[in-house]
Order: sequence, then C-alpha cells, then structure tokens
Amino acid sequence: LEEAQTRKYPESELLEALHLTVDEAEKCQTVANQLGNKKVRTRTRGVLDAKSRLTVEELQLFSSQLDTLPVKVSGKECVTQLLDQVQKFQESANAMLSKSKSQDLEDLKKLIETGSALDVDLQELNDLKGKAKELEWLDEAKEIMDDPMGDSTDHIKQVIETGMELAPSPKVEKLLGELSGLLTQVESWENRAKSCLASKPRLSLSELEKLSRSEEHTSEPVTSRSRMPSSA
Repeated sequence: LEEAQTRKYPESELLEALHLTVDEAEKCQTVANQLGNKKVRTRTRGVLDAKSRLTVEELQLFSSQLDTLPVKVSGKECVTQLLDQVQKFQESANAMLSKSKSQDLEDLKKLIETGSALDVDLQELNDLKGKAKELEWLDEAKEIMDDPMGDSTDHIKQVIETGMELAPSPKVEKLLGELSGLLTQVESWENRAKSCLASKPRLSLSELEKLSRSEEHTSEPVTSRSRMPSSA
C-alpha cells in the first residue's frame, strides 16, 4: 500500500480492496490490543458498563474474524488467552451456582472479582452478583430475627423492601414471611404503647410496667411460633 501511494499508482479495484483490508486490520489490531491489555482491564474494571463490553458471542466472532484476515494482526494471542480465561470463569461460576449446599459469600466475592476483571459482558457474572446479594440479605434478615427488638421498624421495613427485589427462592420467601410477621407485631405493640402514653388520665407505673412486660413477651415467640406463614 505504501508503494502504491508513493509511486502514485492509478486507482483500481485491487488497490481499493487493499485499502479496505488494511483499514480493517488496523481496527482489529486496535481492539485486540485493548482486549489483551491486562493493565488497562485491571485499572478500569468496575468502571465500564455492560454496553461498552463485548459479549462472549461477540468476542468469539472477533476471534474468528482475526483468523480470516489475510494479514497477521498482533494481539491475536491475547484475544485467544482472554477467551480461555472467560471459559474457565464460566466453568467455575456454573459450578459455584449449581452447588446444592449454600455457597460461601467470600468465595462468591472472589469469583465476582475475577469475572469483573475480564471486562466481558457475562451472564454468569450477573448471576453470581445476584446470589451474593441474596446471601448478604439472608444474613441481615437472620440477625433481625435472632434479636427482634434490636432493630427499628424503619430498618425492618427497609430489609423487607430489599428482599422483595431479590429473585424468588424458598429461603428468601420464608424469611420475608417471618419479617412481615415480626413487623406486624412490633407495630401493634408500638401503637398500643403510644395510645397508653397519650391516654387520660395518665397510666400508673404498674400499668406501664405491664405494657413493657407484654413487649418482652411479644418479642419472644416471633422467632418461633408466631411468625407469619411463608410461601416456602
């Protein structure tokens, strides 16, 4: 191409095809170098949104395109290596997600970090993030049920709302039912307490102590017998 430009060869179909081939090869090389640059991927991971990332299918098509180019493009090895890393990640992610026993949250986070560093749009990565969010929510919900009166009604409502956004599962549905039952009991007690404090004539100290004891009694069965039935 340089020779044709230097010697000012006349335009022809062959020269035009050569121009197109070189342009395509240069674009492919730029993309290949970007994909293979580990430092760039590590520095920008978590910043690129899904729209700016290649899907696995697009990455595979791009690799095939490099194979069919009539010229050699540097960076092809990096693309092949990235495809291998993606495949290994997918295998690890599917193995983690298919576990019959509960997944370990720390293991999930490590795998999520590995997948995020690839800067490829991966469905398995989204599934892992959803599972990690579920485990974090289950831990928070269990803490509330273990100490029912240690949380405010606003916090319990917030946890319930977060749980409603999770993908349905027996464990989530069960704890959502329990939290709803707890919230109902706590709000009922708070309403009775407000009514008593606002009543006229004022309640005696013994009556207030009785109300306080009823609150302690209400909090105990919430974690065992008096939970709202769940759909699990």
